[in-house]
Amino acid sequence: MLKKLILIFILLSFFLSFSQKTKAITEFRKEIDTIIKVRKSYFNNRGRLIKEVRFGGYDIISKTFRNRIKNITYYKNRKKLETNCEYFISSDTCIALPFSKYNYNKKKKTEKRIFYDSDSLIISITETKELRQKKYVTIYAWDFDPVKEPNYKTAFVIKDTLFFDKKRRILESYSYRENSEKPVIIEKYNYRKDGYTLQKESYGKKSIIEIKYSKQQIWANKRNLEYDFSNGENYYYEFESY
Repeated sequence: MLKKLILIFILLSFFLSFSQKTKAITEFRKEIDTIIKVRKSYFNNRGRLIKEVRFGGYDIISKTFRNRIKNITYYKNRKKLETNCEYFISSDTCIALPFSKYNYNKKKKTEKRIFYDSDSLIISITETKELRQKKYVTIYAWDFDPVKEPNYKTAFVIKDTLFFDKKRRILESYSYRENSEKPVIIEKYNYRKDGYTLQKESYGKKSIIEIKYSKQQIWANKRNLEYDFSNGENYYYEFESY
């Protein structure tokens, strides 16, 4: 009986949210006879994700529950700052984790993302050039030896070229490593109303992946809401609207 009441409440919350702008979504997962809160995501009026809390379990060493918190700041609907921290509940302390800063050049239509370690050393720099239906991405990475100042000669370089359809969905993606002339990873997408087919070739190995959207995901995609619903019968959602 309790399970039915919970399900009815969640479904009603979901359908009522169709005509309103979504402020927050809380995800729950059922494990045996227990309902566990997994994450809570917050959105602005444009449907952009501004905060996400992933609820963790009990930490034996610190003797407290801890959560992972992400905060995103925007300027003119462009990302400016993304921070992450590990929140220890009993001590009300949030330990800083790696974070990102973004800079956008409107005239050149370029974006630079600098990804920092928690001690402010640079882990990677991602430079993006946007065209109408194409995007060029170059990543300079120092994953194993973060640097104070970027030295592009010592960086591991990844270059991606992405092609989009009119709905800004990825049609094809080509990924190059260092000075390779041919792409090492190729992805091609074929979309349907209820999902898509991904044809992937990674370092010579080919695979086909079929993705089917849930009803909630179809709803989110139509509303341009930055949210990925988990697949499976054991997941439930609660909606909050503006």
